[in-house]
Amino acid sequence: MPKASASSIHKSNTKEKSGNNSLRNIFYRVFKIGRVSTRDLAVFASHFSLLLSSGVDIVTTLDILKGDDRHRRFQKNLDTIIKLIQSGRSISDAFSRFPASFTPFFISMLKTGELGGSLDKILSDLSSYYEEEADFKDEFIQILLYPIIVLCISLAVITFLLVSVVPVFVSIFESMGSDIPLLTRILLHIGTLIKYLLPMILLCVIFLFLAFRLSPKNGKLIRMRDKLLLRIPVIGKTIYYFECLRFAKALAILQDRGIEIIVSLQIVSDVIQNIALRSVFLQACDRVKQGMLLSESLKMSQIIQNDFYQILRVGENSGSMGTALNNIAGHYSAEGKRRLKIIMTIFEPLVLVLVGLVVMFIILSIMMPIYQIYNGYADLI
Repeated sequence: MPKASASSIHKSNTKEKSGNNSLRNIFYRVFKIGRVSTRDLAVFASHFSLLLSSGVDIVTTLDILKGDDRHRRFQKNLDTIIKLIQSGRSISDAFSRFPASFTPFFISMLKTGELGGSLDKILSDLSSYYEEEADFKDEFIQILLYPIIVLCISLAVITFLLVSVVPVFVSIFESMGSDIPLLTRILLHIGTLIKYLLPMILLCVIFLFLAFRLSPKNGKLIRMRDKLLLRIPVIGKTIYYFECLRFAKALAILQDRGIEIIVSLQIVSDVIQNIALRSVFLQACDRVKQGMLLSESLKMSQIIQNDFYQILRVGENSGSMGTALNNIAGHYSAEGKRRLKIIMTIFEPLVLVLVGLVVMFIILSIMMPIYQIYNGYADLI
């Protein structure tokens, strides 16, 4: 098919891909519509690899995968990818048209598989990588889900009491001519303050949410946020461990496939989600291009810990860099999980104690006027 035809396919699907309509494009970016989950990527890569290794051609493979039980937007994306490949586009180029569905790392690995003639094996590695990534995310969510639910429900109940219930009690006490205790007056003022500030707080939360969603990935706002996250005690270290785990695991896959180290580093930089850490690894990549060992270049960063580059140095010297990276990934996986447990050990009781103290404060503030009224009637009797 001539190039003009391929171009027309691309143009006809531009609206589907990113949306000429700016409002629709913003809507997709904010709510991440069309994004494929890590678990879905793992399943997709696994099925993709299995069909290719069985001798099925690429177009038929994608047509079969398109029929799997996936959301409609993803099916449309695959349909367009098939048309682009039939028009003469490379596989990686066709997939790169849909960055919301397929990560830069996924696309770079596809390109590596195409050039190396081992696409089915690369996809099998990708499947294992994304499966482990999905397991970590699920575990992280399971650990934090309970305290977050407790905190949200508690905040909602406390806000309702302060805004709706406490003022009613206070008005009753005032109508009875009872003096309002200081603690109750403080609680009433807090409730009034929350009532007037709540809309502003919600607007600020929505504004920050939109700002982070719509901000460029390498923008100043995202970079500032990521630097701040790394400096938070306990949480910063946990983020560091999981980001380094991603890097080591992805680089190990490429090294085991015999990909040149500089090319590998350029590919795996996409797996690091924290922009501050990504810049560290990109600087290390620049030093490797100048002839420095990766372990030495990472040592110069002053962020990467000693155990990472020491294990890596042993692998570089012994010619078993893939094994060394897998050992780092295993060590950082265990350390990351241990850090998560530490966060939970601190976070869960802290939430319960804080909520308990607030509830006790509210109960005391309501009970004190009742106690005063009771004592007043007792004195009259």
